[in-house]
Amino acid sequence: MIEIKHKQTGEVLLRVDADELVGANLEDASLAGADVSRQNLTGANLFHANLTGADLNNATLSGANLFGAELVGANLSNANLTGAQLKNANLAGANLTDAWLTATNLLHADLTDVVMTGAIYDHETRWDKDIDPQSMGARLTST
Repeated sequence: MIEIKHKQTGEVLLRVDADELVGANLEDASLAGADVSRQNLTGANLFHANLTGADLNNATLSGANLFGAELVGANLSNANLTGAQLKNANLAGANLTDAWLTATNLLHADLTDVVMTGAIYDHETRWDKDIDPQSMGARLTST
């Protein structure tokens, strides 16, 4: 059993009947302010989840489905989002410092005031045409 707790109050926001969060189905979960830092959420389904203000620092979200998720003000620094689906996600004000965004789908995501200093992306990362990730501090990797 895994308990996902609020980062400040310690209140249990969600109990997951599993030993790990890899591949977990957290669709529509209400996880505003959650502490999921350093958690392995590889392949997790967070479709339309509310992660507003959540701490996802150093979390592994490779291949996770965050389609339409609310990540306003979330801390995703050093998070591994390789191959993650963030289409239509709201990332306004999120911290993506040093995050791995290789092959990540960010089409139609709200990137207003997002911090991407040191974030890594590649030619497979998908952005809207008007987004210039380098002007936001992200770096294109050749590997």
